[in-house]
Amino acid sequence: MRHFCAAVFDLDGVLADTAVMHSKAWTQLMNELGLEMPADAESRLRGLERLTSLEVLLGESSARFSEQEKRKLADRKNSYYLGLIDGLDQQDLLPGALETLKLLK
Repeated sequence: MRHFCAAVFDLDGVLADTAVMHSKAWTQLMNELGLEMPADAESRLRGLERLTSLEVLLGESSARFSEQEKRKLADRKNSYYLGLIDGLDQQDLLPGALETLKLLK
């Protein structure tokens, strides 16, 4: 058996599928802005960083907001997301994640 000194990985899509939580957070923000969440948003946003995702979601409405306002909106979305992942538990782990964490421990 190999021995490791460290393991580096992230949460999104490695330990848990958090795409639903990102979508809920974006939906909450869009609702607050009075904007419609596109039906294909999840697929269009996959792999994009937060500010780019915001631009995609705002679409033509993007011009209504300054760069500083957009950063604040993106940060607000992130705070919603962090609140959602705070409730993650063992049931939210992807298959094999718990076993891998136990092995690494």
